Amino acid sequence: MLILNEQQASQLIVHAKEGAPDEVCGLLVGKAEKVEKVYPTTNADKSPVSFSIEGADVIKITKEDRKST
Repeated sequence: MLILNEQQASQLIVHAKEGAPDEVCGLLVGKAEKVEKVYPTTNADKSPVSFSIEGADVIKITKEDRKST
């Protein structure tokens, strides 16, 4: 089970509402089950039934996260 704080949960809810009716995407970064950062991303599929994250977004977030740790 993942552990999110209230702010992180709210961030995910806002992202989902803004992306509706399409599926939304994002990356959760942390250690073990504790989420430390939420990175909302664009659903490359732009679809209400499928989702994918662009590879470039994953690379950008990975680099950004490594710089901040």
